[in-house]
Amino acid sequence: MRGLFIVFEGLDGSGQDTQAQLLADVLTEAGRQVWLTREPTDSAVGKNIRQILRGEVANPGAWVVQSMMTRDRGLHVKNIDKAVKEGVVVISIRYYYSTFAYGQAGGLDYLSLWRMNKGFIRPDVTIYLDVNPTIAIQRISKRGNPIELFEQQEFLQKVRRNFCKMIQDNDFPELKLIDATGDISTVHRLVMTAIRVATK
Repeated sequence: MRGLFIVFEGLDGSGQDTQAQLLADVLTEAGRQVWLTREPTDSAVGKNIRQILRGEVANPGAWVVQSMMTRDRGLHVKNIDKAVKEGVVVISIRYYYSTFAYGQAGGLDYLSLWRMNKGFIRPDVTIYLDVNPTIAIQRISKRGNPIELFEQQEFLQKVRRNFCKMIQDNDFPELKLIDATGDISTVHRLVMTAIRVATK
C-alpha cells in the first residue's frame, strides 16, 4: 500500500511543529508507519542553512540561501519518495512552498524559484497554518529563543501574502489554508478534517 506525503507550512510561530506531531501521534495510534521530518534537514547543507538563519554565519543573500534550500530538498526528496512507496506516511514540516513564499519576499522571482523546484514530488496534501505575523512574532518571543533571519514582522507580512496568493491562484490545489489563531485542539480538529477530505 502506498503511503502519503503530508506537509505543514506557515510562518514560524504558526504551530507547525505542534500540529505535525499531533497528526503523527494520531496516525501512529491508528497503526500507520509515520516518518516526521523537516526542512532544512540534518544534511551538511541543511545544517549550514540553519547556521545562516540563526546568524551564526554571514547571510550570503536570498538567491544563495534558496539555492541551498533546494539542494537540501533534493537529498530529502529521495528519502521521501522511497518511504512513500514503502507505505510510510511522511509528514514534513516545510517544503518547496516555503521557497516560493520566502524567496519572493526576499526579492526573487517566482519563475526562477519554480524552475529550481519543479521536478520534486508533490505532496498529497499541504496544510498552510495561517496566522497574522503579529501573533507569530509574539509566539516566537515567548519561546525565549533569539530571533532568526526571517523572523521580522514586515518580512513575514510579505511571506504571508505570498502563501495566500499561492492558494488564491490555485497553483497548488493540494495547499489548504487553516486558521491557526485558535487553541491547539481547535486547530488540530481543523487539520484532521482537511486531511480526511483531501485524502479520502
